[in-house]
Amino acid sequence: MFIDDTGDVTNSTTNSPQNRYASISGVIIDRAYLQATFEPSFQKIVRRHFGEKEDGSPVVLHRRQMISPPKEGPFACLRDDTKRGAWDAACLDMMTRAHYTVITVCLDKVAFYYHHPKAALDVYETLIQNAVERYFYFLRANGSGDVVVEAQNSGTDKAIKDRFRHVMETGTEHINAGKLQSVFTSKEINIEPKKAGYAGLQFADLIARPAFAHCRAAYVNDTSDLTAFARQIAPILENYKFYRSQEGKVDGYGRVWRPPLKR
Repeated sequence: MFIDDTGDVTNSTTNSPQNRYASISGVIIDRAYLQATFEPSFQKIVRRHFGEKEDGSPVVLHRRQMISPPKEGPFACLRDDTKRGAWDAACLDMMTRAHYTVITVCLDKVAFYYHHPKAALDVYETLIQNAVERYFYFLRANGSGDVVVEAQNSGTDKAIKDRFRHVMETGTEHINAGKLQSVFTSKEINIEPKKAGYAGLQFADLIARPAFAHCRAAYVNDTSDLTAFARQIAPILENYKFYRSQEGKVDGYGRVWRPPLKR
């Protein structure tokens, strides 16, 4: 499972949507399929639209530069509407055709503090716990797996490692440590640098923000971040790619909102 976070995953919050909400998305890809099919196809698409680096390897996607392309560099081509449209179409086709499963967990920090004013909240660990629980249920029917996240800086990376290890060693509210460890290949999270060009991490980066925007629209009617492109991605996730129960239920499985809303 390749994880990417979005929103504000720090513990502080205000009513501003920019730091009120936090989210992580995990993209689950079968290892054999990843190596034999997904990575070569992903690299081919990236080369077609953005070229190669000097060493002949494909360009590493940087979502922020793709949203607001600079005047120079591999993503400058996206300033052209035709080339932007061609990339968007290729990206949507890839998201539709590829084999993967998505788990998106979102947290409304203001609502959490309102309902639990004296509780100590570790936002990132809470998101990890919820994602790991769903991944555990997925793995229980599909084998074993691990978790990969993109490196940020030494301090943040250490904090992420510590939080993940704590979850694996103590368990979650609903799953004890022994059961978790029975399906995970390691108690350690894999932290990889962006420059390494992991296709799974880049793909998770492409999905995380639209999935987060879709969840905010679905749960709290906040469409402020639901761009036209995100609106096209949302039905792909909702209808085909979100993890779901045997009965087909997505809420609470592939998309999770914390604290839960009263329906």
